[in-house]
Amino acid sequence: MLKHDAAAKRPVDRSKVAFFGLFCLPPLLLYLLFCVYPILSSLYTSFFAWSGYDELTMDNFVGFKNYLNVLTDPLFLSAIKNDFLIILGKEIIIITLTILFAVALTRSRFSRFEAGVYRFIFFIPNVLSVIVITTIWTFVLDPNFGILDPLLRAVGLDGIIPPMGWTYTHPIGVITFVASWCGIGLFMLIMIAAINGISRELYESATIDGAGEWMQLRYITMPAVWEQARFMVITILFQSFASSFTLVKAMMGDAVGESSVVMGMFVYQNSFDSQWPQVGYSYAAAVIMLLISAVASFIVDRVMSVRSGADE
Repeated sequence: MLKHDAAAKRPVDRSKVAFFGLFCLPPLLLYLLFCVYPILSSLYTSFFAWSGYDELTMDNFVGFKNYLNVLTDPLFLSAIKNDFLIILGKEIIIITLTILFAVALTRSRFSRFEAGVYRFIFFIPNVLSVIVITTIWTFVLDPNFGILDPLLRAVGLDGIIPPMGWTYTHPIGVITFVASWCGIGLFMLIMIAAINGISRELYESATIDGAGEWMQLRYITMPAVWEQARFMVITILFQSFASSFTLVKAMMGDAVGESSVVMGMFVYQNSFDSQWPQVGYSYAAAVIMLLISAVASFIVDRVMSVRSGADE
């Protein structure tokens, strides 16, 4: 009882209150204003048949009709498939090349200067804007003046060159490749830092026992960097749902069809890029997109957590 009374009479630490008010409260308010409020507003609007121009009233309330229409829209179902194809391709390409490049730069006998140059080269795509990236690859892949098709003809691979161009014949493949090219550098630096933290004695002991590079990669390197690999997988998965729209819009322009549409583009086409916008409908698609990304990230995280626990 006395301890309770003493705690009740203890003066408030004003420095902690001032610190919270100065450094914690403003970011919290900004987060609520620019992150939480738009999500709640979009969720509310998704229950209305609203064009964005007329007044939003209860007369426009349609309940879950927008959600049912979105989930039965063939174009949105194609967008879901395309998003996951891009994500799957990015996961395979980025993680495989990231690990191989990181291992090569840490295990090979490069000088510090050479390793730094390679790291810089690999990281360059991460600092380029989407416009620069798409301009570069549009030039490379263009069927009329691009440099890829002449190179393929020079080595006798004319038969694989699509007549309409790579971007419009294989849009998902091109988007996946370009997105992967952009994402390797940052994750490679993370993986290099993780590999450098592994004790060299483990590799020396494995070498003495006769284990080759691939055995060391499987039984020493990968278990030690599993948490970093898990971070890469979750980050690529969650970010791809938003970033795919940017690349598709920049590379495809208005020529987006069923073979190249992604969920972000579907939302954009039904709101900002439509002559007859269906804002409530597009918001319903955006909410579904958010739920899909959250559920997919949660499932992958739990699966990799179980795998990490099994290794321990």
